[in-house]
Amino acid sequence: MNRFARIATTVAHASRRPKIGLYAPAELALRVWPGEADYRYVHHSVYPLYMELGRWDFGIRCGLARFMIARRCAGILGSQIIHCQRPLARFQRFVVHTRAASWDDKWLYVETRLEAEGKPYSWGCARVLFQDEKGRRVEPSEVIRAAGGDERPAPPSVAAGLLAQFGQTSI
Repeated sequence: MNRFARIATTVAHASRRPKIGLYAPAELALRVWPGEADYRYVHHSVYPLYMELGRWDFGIRCGLARFMIARRCAGILGSQIIHCQRPLARFQRFVVHTRAASWDDKWLYVETRLEAEGKPYSWGCARVLFQDEKGRRVEPSEVIRAAGGDERPAPPSVAAGLLAQFGQTSI
């Protein structure tokens, strides 16, 4: 199954799944398809796809997508870090756990974990910038508030820890 078919399938299913709160982790069950794996294991370039599918599912189910359509804005992936602990095998079933981890005055940080059989397989964190149709930045606090979350940012230690993962000390 190619990338666009995976995204379309995820979007279609997410719109029919139960809604979640902004801070609740979204769980998406997937399976590794033959085209996503080398001889036996998932190719390293496929892990970002799995995490993107998790963000699509999360965004639709928590209401971020509805806000983005109404406000005519887009979430721009600024950067992403992925740490793999063990490889996923061909045809293996796994679960993608996605949640809003933190935000600051510019970025929304989204954490994603891939687990199978109760064991962690990989972890990723992406930072997302929201822009309207004219290229102006939409404040993360406005996005959080529209999705039903508390607009107060997470404690500075959480944001600082995530920034450290990206090799930065400040935005």
